[in-house]
Amino acid sequence: MSTVTCTSGDVLLAAPAVLALVNLARVSAGVPQFERLPALEGTAQAHARYVAFNEAGGTDEVAGQPCFSGSTVDQRLAAAGVSPVLQGGVRAHGESVLGFDTIAGQSYFPATELVEHALDNLYGRMLLLNPVAQHVGIGASLQSRRGVLVLDTARIAASTPAAADGFAVWPRDTSSGVPVRMPASSMKPLEAGLSEGYPITLHAMSVVQVSRFVITRASDGTPVAATVITSASDRNRFIADNEAGLVPNAPLAAGTQYRVELDATIGSTAVHRTWMFTTAP
Repeated sequence: MSTVTCTSGDVLLAAPAVLALVNLARVSAGVPQFERLPALEGTAQAHARYVAFNEAGGTDEVAGQPCFSGSTVDQRLAAAGVSPVLQGGVRAHGESVLGFDTIAGQSYFPATELVEHALDNLYGRMLLLNPVAQHVGIGASLQSRRGVLVLDTARIAASTPAAADGFAVWPRDTSSGVPVRMPASSMKPLEAGLSEGYPITLHAMSVVQVSRFVITRASDGTPVAATVITSASDRNRFIADNEAGLVPNAPLAAGTQYRVELDATIGSTAVHRTWMFTTAP
């Protein structure tokens, strides 16, 4: 048992700012806004405190360490009385842990930068834009050498169900100023030797079957080499059955318009969609 006393470092004022930023993205994508849930606020804040204090990472905790609140996300949710509505293969809940190095005495919490980083990352975006989960808890902690933002998301019995064939894509149609690459991540979706371009993603209410997911240069139709990432092909085993990604095998060109084409079945509904976006200069 640790004899080190846990100090909170809680940054409670960060939660409203983070929620506003995430919900702005969700509204832009066309998925329901998150509602804050007190029980999830508690689990997210407790885990943020643990990760920051112990300079740890990920979603698991080690019993006996300072600030310990439960070994796994599922255990922490159960202890808080949160019972996500489970639907085979579909992401009903999740936890995003975004850490950053701090300096002693730092008081600034980079909410905007952390949310943008998560949205630009294939796996972070899957949690933030998941239309199935409609409740969220947000935790933030600053310690002398580590800062952490945690989002716990879940679909619970009280959630309002959305249409089973509903879905969203990102980047949005006609988006501009889109980054050319995915930021570096400890979870790399492509194999070694490939540098991830900006990921394109599909977020659905039901199980997805993708038959065609391609990106071309809009000016002349030149195909862009890219890898389709689904629950069956994801090397990190993170993608759920209600989502898919298309990751260019190299950074995209700056100041260029691209066309994306998707053919898929969402639930029992066949979907065909095309859209455009333009990268930043």
